[in-house]
Amino acid sequence: MQKIKEAGLEKEIDDSIEVETDYKIKKIVGYGATSVVYKAYQALSTAEAAHEKLNTAVVAIKKVKQIFSNDTYTHRVLRELRLLRILRGHKNIVKLKTIMRPSDSKNFDSINLVFEYCT
Repeated sequence: MQKIKEAGLEKEIDDSIEVETDYKIKKIVGYGATSVVYKAYQALSTAEAAHEKLNTAVVAIKKVKQIFSNDTYTHRVLRELRLLRILRGHKNIVKLKTIMRPSDSKNFDSINLVFEYCT
């Protein structure tokens, strides 16, 4: 947490991420130059909850910022998503669960990627 405070990211949880209503952000688990990764809990539907024997699932939400800042960076984000899709199901690759839709589909500059949470 000290490194997060030094980087000035402690307010990032409250101020900067907007998630769908079934996700509850708990804390920042990592950050880089262009993204921040949060630990979150996802409320499961009743069918999923019965199967999982829980009513919440732990997920990691990666907020990728300024995705349209330049063409090269935009292509890198698309390449990451394409590789995650191609390598889906491999035991050593984190599972991308979903991509959250932005609240304003015509005017956005970041996306939230929901991954399985790895400990």
